[in-house]
Amino acid sequence: MSTETDVKTRTITLTDRPPVTIVESEWPILAKADYDDDRSQDGQPNRNAYGHLIVRQHADGRAIVYARYDYDTRWQHERNETRRAGVLLPPGATADDIIRAIKRVHGMIGIESQDWQMLAQECIADLPPERI
Repeated sequence: MSTETDVKTRTITLTDRPPVTIVESEWPILAKADYDDDRSQDGQPNRNAYGHLIVRQHADGRAIVYARYDYDTRWQHERNETRRAGVLLPPGATADDIIRAIKRVHGMIGIESQDWQMLAQECIADLPPERI
């Protein structure tokens, strides 16, 4: 028998509103793209940037689009950094609404690297195909 402690939850940071906590099984991942820029030299972990852009959708049609970027460094005079952004879309969000949200959230993170710039397109390409 399942208990409340067996339910896996996740707290997601949203932009311009409080975070939300979801039950992961009720909000399956619709699309996802990952970013990993390992800048280690000679096997030494000097700099590493990684992140993700994720779309989750509830059965009632609401969608959450969120991103996280982490920069870890061991270089003197550099600081570690974490950036988060996210939006909650209401029920009835269309594929176009989700794509706009992906681009918006991606832009909120504000990373200029070419690999990060491709992340939004990778996430959009991971959405379920549209039948025409």
